[in-house]
Amino acid sequence: MNRSERMAPIAKMAGQQKQQAARQLGDARASVAAENKRLEELIQYKQEYLADFQRRGRAGLAGLALQQFQSFITQLDRAIAQQRDRLKGAEQHVSRQVHHYRQRSGKAIALDNAVEQMKKNESAARDKREQASTDELSARQSTLKRQG
Repeated sequence: MNRSERMAPIAKMAGQQKQQAARQLGDARASVAAENKRLEELIQYKQEYLADFQRRGRAGLAGLALQQFQSFITQLDRAIAQQRDRLKGAEQHVSRQVHHYRQRSGKAIALDNAVEQMKKNESAARDKREQASTDELSARQSTLKRQG
């Protein structure tokens, strides 16, 4: 078994690790999109709630209703802040996954290139041996013709 054949399974495994890293990166990006959507939904809900409150406020609100509104807005603000933190964490995870993917990709490319170079070298060495064998056979035939 020549070097390229021994290295091929290692290169294949590196390619599989690259594919796995790509899937993980895709999952991380999907998570960012989902977290961003949740944040947008919370912000939109707060805006709708504020608009509804303003409409009701024009008609007059009791003190208890105002207090409940303020409490609910505070809860929404906390939920929005928490969601922003979750989104930031998801974005950081994407950054780590991008780095991981780039490492795996670089390793896979380097191993593929090494295997290809080994194959070229092996092919060149094989061609050289075949040419030497052909030259030797030709020289023998030429010597035999001269002697015969």
